Amino acid sequence: GKSSCSGTEASNIPSSGAYSDSRGLPGIRKEVADFIGRRDGYPSDPELIYLTDGASKGVMQILQTVIRGSG
Repeated sequence: GKSSCSGTEASNIPSSGAYSDSRGLPGIRKEVADFIGRRDGYPSDPELIYLTDGASKGVMQILQTVIRGSG
């Protein structure tokens, strides 16, 4: 079923300073990886999961990375 985080639970999430990991919070990425593993029957690495605030933003981030290159 669906799970959600109430305001009280959200306030108990430790802060990591002014900025969080640009890939998304590690705990949430792990939950997503676990879900993918259960759904697909194949393990997923949370270090390779990047969370975005929508598909368009995700595509934009990928394109910017490709355009900039690795150097």
